[in-house]
Amino acid sequence: MKKFPRFTWSGATINMKRALQQKSNEVFILKITKVFAVLAITLLFCDGMASTGAQLVIDGEGIIVYSGPSVKYRAIGITDRGQKLPVSLQKIPGYKEVGDFYKVLVKVKPGNRKRLGYISSSEQVRIEHTSEDENIDSYQDFLLAKSAVQLAFAVLNDKNYQVALGYLIYPLPNLYLKAFVGQALSLTRASFLAGIEVGVDYFIGGPWSAYLSFAPGMVFSNGSDQLFLGSKPVTQVIQGGAGLRYNAGEHAALSFGLLQAGYFNTATGVLLSGMMITLEVGL
Repeated sequence: MKKFPRFTWSGATINMKRALQQKSNEVFILKITKVFAVLAITLLFCDGMASTGAQLVIDGEGIIVYSGPSVKYRAIGITDRGQKLPVSLQKIPGYKEVGDFYKVLVKVKPGNRKRLGYISSSEQVRIEHTSEDENIDSYQDFLLAKSAVQLAFAVLNDKNYQVALGYLIYPLPNLYLKAFVGQALSLTRASFLAGIEVGVDYFIGGPWSAYLSFAPGMVFSNGSDQLFLGSKPVTQVIQGGAGLRYNAGEHAALSFGLLQAGYFNTATGVLLSGMMITLEVGL
């Protein structure tokens, strides 16, 4: 007679416990996996939220910040190694030149006012993310001309005048050089005037800047006693001025201020004071 395996309740119970234990383990592993996935997504999301801004790290020495996307624009600052500047991640094509520029924010002295500037992407710089997000596009472009032609007119006391045409260039931030020619005038005579000018120009707010100038030169007259009693056909002149300049971008700038002009020879001279106005057209 054929025998069948004996069925026992204890064996069925053990098998059922094993199946339930295996199912419980699978559910636990699935839960742990979901928890880790949620944590990973959360960390990535938080990291993305924390790195909404970017800054340009200066690895080179003495990198120039320009007021526009070209080396032909006026420099507004020189960076130090290790300096970090808020930067836009979108590169700006160079204006009439090959290459791109980073748009950055720099602090201009005096007052550490923030200005929009440009640094060539070919310089030793790199971008890193930061939690500080600066709205760079909310700042205004100035696009200041590095060089300009300047027309100047001055009204001095005792019915003396000056009119001059000059070429002006900014070799460094806040420093300009100018060569000029013109005439020193009165109601009865005109003398040829030529000289050079050195000046400093600092931004004080918006498009306004303040300037100081110093200009030595020569005046050539037709004879003696033309400029003042005792003057020679060739007379020295030293001028100094101070005033305000309104910068209308790369196209033009207008300034007005005080001027003192000292005409002198070895033994005698005269000091004249008055007002000067200038108009610059960028090149």
